[in-house]
Amino acid sequence: IKYSGDDTYKAINIIKTIGVAKDKIRVDIYTLKALTTNTTVKLVITDSVKSPVNSGFISVVDSKGNVVSSGRVVNGIYMINMTPPAGAQKFTIKYSGDDTYKAVNIIKTIYVVKDKSTVKNLATTSQLNNLNSNITIEVSVKDI
Repeated sequence: IKYSGDDTYKAINIIKTIGVAKDKIRVDIYTLKALTTNTTVKLVITDSVKSPVNSGFISVVDSKGNVVSSGRVVNGIYMINMTPPAGAQKFTIKYSGDDTYKAVNIIKTIYVVKDKSTVKNLATTSQLNNLNSNITIEVSVKDI
């Protein structure tokens, strides 16, 4: 603060450091798909006035300590794509924070189900009944 003074008061120059607290963020978690072959989770990261956060780093760690996803927040969004095993899977979502926003860790459990599979029918019963010998049927199972 600098005051140059006048006829009544002397000039003064004061240097003062002011601490500014980092803003808190909010992370909304949306499980879009929870299949063993494709689990997709969307994170929406906003600040205290609900504006999208455009900085910071996200890492997602499974219950064994493995990083399953990591990257930068873009326009308040971070997408997670992974292939976890079936059942209740616990993940820690870590936002690193920066000069503006506080760091945060969130634990989230996602219930993952096995994906459906299909079997292609290679022969009909009537076709098999017309054969007079043993047959071998080869079946291939593919994800939908």
